[in-house]
Amino acid sequence: ANITLHFWYNFVAWLEDLEPYRYRQTRIDHYTPQIIRLLSICTTLLCYPTDIDTLTADRVDDVQRDRYYVSETVEDCCRLLGGDAVLRKIGDHLREECNRVASLPSQEQQLNDWHGIEACLFAIKSLSRYIPNDENVVMPYVMNLIPQ
Repeated sequence: ANITLHFWYNFVAWLEDLEPYRYRQTRIDHYTPQIIRLLSICTTLLCYPTDIDTLTADRVDDVQRDRYYVSETVEDCCRLLGGDAVLRKIGDHLREECNRVASLPSQEQQLNDWHGIEACLFAIKSLSRYIPNDENVVMPYVMNLIPQ
């Protein structure tokens, strides 16, 4: 996974270095579907394993390290697409996860299936510096989740 994440880092750096600006934007637009797909994959990779409570401390450290590297890739996507576009995509995924968990038959299942929601919130945290100050769609939704 680290080799793949390193590829995306180099790919983003390559796109950012392209000149002139119009050509760079044309290339970014060309690769936008792949970058959006990468965001979905990153959100999945940010999920804690379901057996996180039973893992050894060393293994938990590995999971934490991997999540950090994946969150850096989410941040790289913001550099190309902008924080608003990335936030909307992750916000859509968060809504889907919340709806999926809410549709589980028992409250016990709902309480035990938090991994996807937490992964989306972690992704949002990693792109926080790219979120526009006037964002008024995803962040109010996130804030309304807190009392729940």
